[in-house]
Amino acid sequence: MKRLACEVFAGAVRLLVSAAAVSFWFALPAHAQVDPRKCSAPAVMADERLAACTATIEAAAGDWRSLAAAYGVRARVYLAKREFDHAIADYSQIIKYDPQNRYAYIHRGEAYLYNNDFDHAIADLAEAIRIDPTDEAAYVDRAVAYHRSGQVSSAMADYHRAIELNPNSPLVYQSRGAVYLREEDHDRAIDDFSQAIKLNPRFEPAYLWRARTYLAKGEPDRALADLDKAVRLYPRDRNALINRSNARAAKGDLEGAMADCERIVELNPQDAGGYRACAMVLWQGGALSKSLTDLDEAARLDPKSAYVALWREIVATRSGQPSQLVEAANQLDMTKWPAPIVKLFLGALTPEQVLSAADDPDQRKKKGQVCEANFYTAEFGLQRGSKEDARRLLEQAEADCPKIFVESRAASVELKALSGEH
Repeated sequence: MKRLACEVFAGAVRLLVSAAAVSFWFALPAHAQVDPRKCSAPAVMADERLAACTATIEAAAGDWRSLAAAYGVRARVYLAKREFDHAIADYSQIIKYDPQNRYAYIHRGEAYLYNNDFDHAIADLAEAIRIDPTDEAAYVDRAVAYHRSGQVSSAMADYHRAIELNPNSPLVYQSRGAVYLREEDHDRAIDDFSQAIKLNPRFEPAYLWRARTYLAKGEPDRALADLDKAVRLYPRDRNALINRSNARAAKGDLEGAMADCERIVELNPQDAGGYRACAMVLWQGGALSKSLTDLDEAARLDPKSAYVALWREIVATRSGQPSQLVEAANQLDMTKWPAPIVKLFLGALTPEQVLSAADDPDQRKKKGQVCEANFYTAEFGLQRGSKEDARRLLEQAEADCPKIFVESRAASVELKALSGEH
């Protein structure tokens, strides 16, 4: 998470590494050919920065100030590269020599959090809070860890404490509002997002989260008003555009939805999500050939997306084109959801087995997976001519799917198409 404290720390690290780099430039092995000053220099590629920080660490030879600085910068690069185990190891080195460094505990806690190791994340963040009980950012991070581990009441207690410490932080209100939304307490979520916007009218995440909440409540017009505001504030922001594209498509404004997703692709031709969003709009409008073209591009850019593979299978079958699902499955993680749905289309599971696989002790997760099981099983039935069973499953998906799920909108589209056949 971005925080002022983190930036101050990062600035200190940059200064320390700059000084260390000059001191140890001639201490490096001759074969290394690495400039350690790149550890802290601006506009350096991640791999070059890693090599430079590693060179500084190897050359420091017991100079702890230089080591701590280089470990800190290298750990942040590892975090950015999502190499969480390496980041954790570097922060652990800082803590070994400086056990009262709360920033190291906070950042290592974040690395554990990103790595889904919630117990260690909570322990590190608790230690940071022990060192400085007034750091609201540590409470926010620990609240995220508590919530993701299912400890909702503990998460809320930390959010409340963070707000007591800093009642003028839009980030804290936005973060707490996200928990209220996930717990389907929509009114409190909207209150928190609105307070974040009041504190900072240019705080885009609050507009996006409030729009998601309005969609979840079935109020698409209010959602679009927030998304319009977000796009006006940040016209090049991908998240604002893709959310508005989905919301416009849900209201039937396919022209506007297409304009938004095409803008995403224009801004970044390597954005698989933009192609997928355009493919969904084209599918909704009946342009199956163009939809398939965009899905093929999305699959090329993101071959590990099971949802792209599933939609490619649906659109290809409906337009009479060959399946590529067997080949795509080789690129997918078939040990986690929605792998059971992929196996259904491959003929390896029955619809009953897919619904059974959707069960989960986390009720929010179960709701989403059951929604998807019903929708995709309906699509599987439509491919085989089982229209009445498909209609029943689509009606369940339309009624029960979270409104922010693409499957909710797709179920409505399919039911309208089935009604038009009569």
